[in-house]
Amino acid sequence: MTSLLAPATRYSGPRPNPEMTQDFTLWKHQVRRAIAGLCAFAPPAGPGFHAALQHLYAESHFAEFMAFQGWRQAGLTEEAGRALRTLQAQLDAYDEPDTDVAILADPCWWAILGRAVEAAAVLA
Repeated sequence: MTSLLAPATRYSGPRPNPEMTQDFTLWKHQVRRAIAGLCAFAPPAGPGFHAALQHLYAESHFAEFMAFQGWRQAGLTEEAGRALRTLQAQLDAYDEPDTDVAILADPCWWAILGRAVEAAAVLA
């Protein structure tokens, strides 16, 4: 079984040229790994919530991926786009508790986690 967190080529360049599908595919894989990291959030052994969000938003540029419709440019379906938009909306609206332990006890977090698992699956 292949881990969603397996090392792979990381997109680190500027926003991809819309004509270059390969750039969007690399970006899609980077976003998928970041979402998988969010799914793996499990303190104290795993990454902390804020570290997982940092990876998703700052390092993988999730908001830009969505604004630029990178999912579409990478050849994904409208269903995939809906799953990603739903996850983004839930994350943006989430008022997380102060501690990782409290986040894990929050039912809203578990709903977000379910969306993150769906989003990771459609990005595969």
